[in-house]
Amino acid sequence: MKYIDDALLMRPCNVGLCIDERVYLREMRRFKIKSPSPFVIPGMAATMHWLDDTTGVGESVAIVCVDMERMRGTDGIQLACMLVHECVHIFQNICKHWGEEAPSAEFEAYAIQRLSQQLMYMFCELRPELRITV
Repeated sequence: MKYIDDALLMRPCNVGLCIDERVYLREMRRFKIKSPSPFVIPGMAATMHWLDDTTGVGESVAIVCVDMERMRGTDGIQLACMLVHECVHIFQNICKHWGEEAPSAEFEAYAIQRLSQQLMYMFCELRPELRITV
């Protein structure tokens, strides 16, 4: 389980990446979530979980969970695209949290780029053997 540094100028949430269901469940216990959502939505390879003040966490947290078994056989491009997809959901929740109904296209693009980049770096830290270099 890893959390990124500030992803946006005034980041309203912590953003984490988890590739192990046991670690996810341990994190949910740490947050005192009695009935956590499944690690990933059944049939999917990844899920973004948003925990906000109403969950009792005390802060907003976005956790992207990746089921590495379901990712077996996929390539780096597929993984990268999946992480970008989950970052769009993070961005959507950040906008909702801020009450932002119409973010500028450029703000949206830069925010998703930054979130995606950080998640990809975190993934490489968690699974260095899968690091892609050009």
